[in-house]
Amino acid sequence: MRQHEFYKTKLRYETDSLDLSESLSNGGDVIVIDARAPDAYEIEHIPTAINIPQRIMTSDTNRGRVNRATLLQVFGVNK
Repeated sequence: MRQHEFYKTKLRYETDSLDLSESLSNGGDVIVIDARAPDAYEIEHIPTAINIPQRIMTSDTNRGRVNRATLLQVFGVNK
């Protein structure tokens, strides 16, 4: 695969904070998952975000809360 094709394909599935802001403003089908600890989530979080802490995140904890056809944005703190 040529470099151009590789990045074109990769970027099709990646997004940034500006893309997220536009999607939320336009009513896009986006679920924002805040993967931080519940206390950090309670202090401040992106409007409409749901809290699923990374330590407990599994396919079982996501079942019923996450639609596979919906774009997911997962945020957390990198320590």
